[in-house]
Amino acid sequence: MEYLADLSIIVSITCFLAGCVYTGYKRKSLNPLLFGTAVAVFLIFVSFRLNNDQVNPSIISASLFNTFRVFLFNEDLSFVLDGISDQRLHLYISTLYVIAPVLLLGSLIAYLMELSSRIRLFFMRVRSREIFVFSEINEKSVLLAEDLNRSRQQKEICCVFAAAPEIIEGELYDLVDRAKKCRALMQKNSISELRWIKSMKKKNVNWVMISEDQMLNLQQAIAVNELYKSSHNGAVYVFSEQPEAEMLLDTMEKDKLKIRRVSDRQSIVFKLFTEHPLYDTGENKSIHVLIVGASDIGLECIKTAAWCGQMAGYKLKITCADNNQAAFEKLKLSCPELLEAYDIELRITNLDSPDLWDLIYENISATYIVVARTSDDSNSQTAINIRSGYERINFNGRIPRIHVLIGSPEKSDLVSNLINGQKQRYGFTPFGSNQELYRSDVIFNNKWESLAYEMHNWLGYDAVDFDAMEYNRKASIAAVVHMQYKLRSAGVKSSQDYARYIENPVNLDNQARAEHERWNAYMRSEGYIRASLLEAEQYLQAMNNHKNVMALKHLCLIGFDELDKLTEIVKPYKNIDFKEQDILSVKWLASRTV
Repeated sequence: MEYLADLSIIVSITCFLAGCVYTGYKRKSLNPLLFGTAVAVFLIFVSFRLNNDQVNPSIISASLFNTFRVFLFNEDLSFVLDGISDQRLHLYISTLYVIAPVLLLGSLIAYLMELSSRIRLFFMRVRSREIFVFSEINEKSVLLAEDLNRSRQQKEICCVFAAAPEIIEGELYDLVDRAKKCRALMQKNSISELRWIKSMKKKNVNWVMISEDQMLNLQQAIAVNELYKSSHNGAVYVFSEQPEAEMLLDTMEKDKLKIRRVSDRQSIVFKLFTEHPLYDTGENKSIHVLIVGASDIGLECIKTAAWCGQMAGYKLKITCADNNQAAFEKLKLSCPELLEAYDIELRITNLDSPDLWDLIYENISATYIVVARTSDDSNSQTAINIRSGYERINFNGRIPRIHVLIGSPEKSDLVSNLINGQKQRYGFTPFGSNQELYRSDVIFNNKWESLAYEMHNWLGYDAVDFDAMEYNRKASIAAVVHMQYKLRSAGVKSSQDYARYIENPVNLDNQARAEHERWNAYMRSEGYIRASLLEAEQYLQAMNNHKNVMALKHLCLIGFDELDKLTEIVKPYKNIDFKEQDILSVKWLASRTV
């Protein structure tokens, strides 16, 4: 019996430690520790009875009874401790006696809080018109919830955070506190396991996959779509920059739910180039964009500037400098024709050395500067150095506005108001802060997507295709982002004035040619290259299509005057006038009433 008693003690210690380790690893619930402690206490009483030869059929029930009393703080363990000489074992059993009721109390409190949350959820589900379910609680999701709370009446929406951990500490504590101020609800289950949503068929439900784990976002989006695609109205927003995301989401079988992939970097750059257009400080219709830093945002700036800057009568040059050759090789691989077709210079420059002065001197004609390195600190320091360099080299001369990538909202405010002891303002424009990006009007009510859908329908395309393929949506959004650039190139400020401008056939022809060049640059920024006439015949015969998405080849990546010949080649397969498509894109802008 003594052997079995010792074995019970060993197993007791093992169970308790296992509960501690599992709880510390998962960090979501105290239940594993509670269960491990209960088993450990139970085995202590079993060991005690084995040591005292109290082996009878009641050993299990008696040990269970004593265990329950320990958790209720109603058991005196002195009769167990008196017979133990080992001080370490004495300390272990005393520790169990102290923490057992505390754990039980903690679990009861957690249960009551969960019950309260369920009651709140019930009433919020009844009164709310729209539900936003976030896949996890983090800085981005809380910012979105806060903006939803500000921009809409609280009774109209219900924000829910899935996969909420039970153990809350540090930064997570602050996030949970902010979420509660938004009247948001916390749910322990993952976003695809919230079964109560099944009864919300009359509500508009939006699922937001916003984890830092982008593959998890995709997996959860697929799971949610499978569960609710035919029963619920709403949308699934998937935050992902992964190249396979577009293909995976496009091939999903869709019904009532909209599927939207959200690209942080694209949203950041679109917002910058629309609020602060490339032509803002251009002189003599010449745009020279200097991008300092080839981070992911920096590379996105190169690609977007290449097509945004295609304006009738304007000349565009892009220079990008960075320490890292690998970043440029990445761009060459993903966009092979972009660098060949346009005036884009990539320079290896040590941005943290005097080489920066040479870069400024050799690009003194720059009209638009973007600083987009890999951290807020390096961006702000580089921006200060650039501004000092212009002051040193070109004092009292023209100094372009310097746009600085700053993710931190607090640092963004500091950078925008930077001034030195001589009261000289640095004049920086910070962009890309989380506070500006994670807003409902950027993610959920994107004006560019609304306009893109309007244009898609006006041009006569099938409305279903807009939601079915991200390729169609992205191309249409790029066209409407460019609207203000078209107006500027025509020297007008409104669609009505633009309509009068293109009444002149020469102006219409110039705008259509510029639109085709913009589209060419956009497609090349997406990685497409030109398909030969031989390949055109092959694609049309094999796929009845004038593009090969897998090969990233498109027949229309040619000059405007060559489109007539291509139309003749495609005519036996499809009734498309490629030149007319560019003309219609221009006329759509003229047709608008704003």
